[in-house]
Amino acid sequence: MYEENSMDVVIVGFVFYVIDREIFFKVVSEIDRILKNGGVLIIVDFFSETALKNVYEHIKNFKAYAFKQNYDEIFTASKLYYLLDKSTWSHSTKELDASSNYHDKYSISLLKKDISASYK
Repeated sequence: MYEENSMDVVIVGFVFYVIDREIFFKVVSEIDRILKNGGVLIIVDFFSETALKNVYEHIKNFKAYAFKQNYDEIFTASKLYYLLDKSTWSHSTKELDASSNYHDKYSISLLKKDISASYK
């Protein structure tokens, strides 16, 4: 367990899409707890403007799901984080992708935690 406000950078790579939705906000809360104010959060994960739920094909023993959505919005909606940069990529070709093919797309989002930036 990491101490509160102990990390300057947190990188979450292809994790959110497989987290059970029942514990999803616990994971988000833990990221926020350990990231320092002024710290940077990097999210690399499957991306979709609309939330998608698919059967996770890599597990055969039980039914599991993959969830695709715009994960940076979970943080920016709080007004405690702001988006520094974002790019979307084709998972197959590894090239920049501005298409609407959300079944084969991931994004790299760079966010900054600033608990007072949105409050005037």
